[in-house]
Amino acid sequence: MIKIKNFFFITIFLVIAIMLTLRFQDYNLKKAMDACLVGTTKLNKLSNLDEAKKFCEDKIKKK
Repeated sequence: MIKIKNFFFITIFLVIAIMLTLRFQDYNLKKAMDACLVGTTKLNKLSNLDEAKKFCEDKIKKK
């Protein structure tokens, strides 16, 4: 009986962990893009936001 309870709790934990991982997987990419856009526009003084966004996408996708 205890093994069934342990299996149930482990299964529930894994399902919740997978759901959270899938929900927040783009969070780091979005934060990296935001930081890159701010840095690019401040340092390079790019007035065109689309050009800065393309530059950042290229740099982040390479890594």
